[in-house]
Amino acid sequence: MDLLNRSSCYPPELYGRLRGYRSEYRQDCNFVDDVTGRRLRFDLSRSYDESVLVHEQCGGGTDSFRLLSRLRLSKHLAERVGAVLANIGDGYDAAHIRNTDYETDYTFLFGKIARKTAGRKLLICSDNPAVVEHAQSYFARCDVFTIAKLPDTNSRPLHDRESYATAKEIRNAAELSLIDLLSLGNAANLYYTDTKDGFPSGFSRLAAHLCTNRQLMQSLLGGHLPSPRRRTDGNAHYIRPIRTRLKKIVPRFLRQ
Repeated sequence: MDLLNRSSCYPPELYGRLRGYRSEYRQDCNFVDDVTGRRLRFDLSRSYDESVLVHEQCGGGTDSFRLLSRLRLSKHLAERVGAVLANIGDGYDAAHIRNTDYETDYTFLFGKIARKTAGRKLLICSDNPAVVEHAQSYFARCDVFTIAKLPDTNSRPLHDRESYATAKEIRNAAELSLIDLLSLGNAANLYYTDTKDGFPSGFSRLAAHLCTNRQLMQSLLGGHLPSPRRRTDGNAHYIRPIRTRLKKIVPRFLRQ
């Protein structure tokens, strides 16, 4: 970080401040530097002379799908993910439920997949410990498991750095999120649904893209995917709530 702080930087307002700058979310322009108000982003369509480019923005979309083909995990992280996947083994199902800043009717999803997952290993990934606890008691006919014990973030999302006290905790949380993502992508069947805002979590969509495009798993892990059978694409099941379907078929004036 000291080396980066001495390097040319864009946005230039962050030069020398990379270790300790703080971001602030503003409704009209996403994340900005809380000292200067400069938006924390760069233009993804052009080249820069600066050595360090900072991009801290939120918002999902399919751009992340294309980005995956340009990324490789570091050797340390690829080995860590590969070890987790080898320990899990093949032939498991998975469900992802986001339930902090975005809430999900996870009892609806659990009811829809209970028969489909009966007798199988079922990975539950969530940012909310209560969801995991409910799954462990709900799926009586499944071998329910998780990757890591979740911290109590007081309903803040796991990617919110205010949820952690140290840089080590932040780094570990980021690594665990990537392990969850790739474990979801490696499932034979992945299940997810809409949040209560009427759209699925971007994390769910990203995991679904990995699940149905297994070659991306291979390239991300650089040969650390444990089983050759995992090259076969999995199945991602987007289970749409009835209320979402009704919004599309019932005219607006009747819904109101």
